[in-house]
Amino acid sequence: QNPEPFLHSRLLIQLICEHYVSLNKGKPTGAVSIDADILDIVDDATTEAKHVADANLGIAPEVQIRSADGPFVPPPIIRSWLHHAIVEVTKNAMMSTVEKWDEQPLHQKQSLPSNILIDVSRDTDFMSIRVVD
Repeated sequence: QNPEPFLHSRLLIQLICEHYVSLNKGKPTGAVSIDADILDIVDDATTEAKHVADANLGIAPEVQIRSADGPFVPPPIIRSWLHHAIVEVTKNAMMSTVEKWDEQPLHQKQSLPSNILIDVSRDTDFMSIRVVD
């Protein structure tokens, strides 16, 4: 049996609930943000991912966030979903980086794992967030 309809309905219910709660807390746009600061979301998400990696792996690689400034109209987004996606992808990149660092021979091992790069590209027509480990 295909689980896709179930997952779609669950996501829709979650979105409706989040929207209702956000509006009742006085947020002007509810769950959908029309002018969210993308770099703020990325920064919050990487901080959370670093805490999780530090707790689970004992070390968290540093994260560099790079953004090219230019004319940018923020797209309508669901902040919580973007935040969650960035946390998950960044945690995976951190785990991969720490595993590669652990596998290095002791005489070649650097004192710290290499940094994670998050590249935020913004233009008037699109936005992309790339995580490089």
